Amino acid sequence: MTLYRFRLDCLLWITPLLLVLSSGCAPSPGEEAAALERLETYYFDAELAFAITYPSDWKLVRGDDRAPESCTVRWQAPIEQGRTEPVATAEVVACPLSHWPGGVVAMQAEFLAKRPALNISEEKEVMLPGGKGTMLLGNDISRTQLAVLLETESRGYIVAFSTPNADFDGYRPLFEGMLQSFQPQHER
Repeated sequence: MTLYRFRLDCLLWITPLLLVLSSGCAPSPGEEAAALERLETYYFDAELAFAITYPSDWKLVRGDDRAPESCTVRWQAPIEQGRTEPVATAEVVACPLSHWPGGVVAMQAEFLAKRPALNISEEKEVMLPGGKGTMLLGNDISRTQLAVLLETESRGYIVAFSTPNADFDGYRPLFEGMLQSFQPQHER
């Protein structure tokens, strides 16, 4: 397995520094804190043939019990004070199409079968940089899920996000940004 990770941290630190030096203005402490919150990490997985950015303070976890471990990459937000588990999670399931011989229809059936209490409130086609996908939005008694199902020539991708119902609206812009960064890669 070959994984390439390139951190954009240096670029995000050098660019503001160059702007400060060229403008003669220094950022306020509040601006520095906001910049730290926006740091992202670029993740490239050559084996699963995709790339995505995610918040740099999120934990990367390989595998999940809801999909073949070899096809799944998962991220978790830091555990917030007073909570016992991460508020937000993201995962990419990137299996060969032979795992989903029915394409997007089979992907959606598997996604929903593993979440039997999920009530879908919205289903629509969306355009991502990697192509056209099917977006699902739904919730169960405790969590809201946003997923996009995308089929390429050789792989199917399920890019999914989850938060407790009360927290979803605050995380949705972050999830949509991650979706816009998602890029399936051509396999060689």
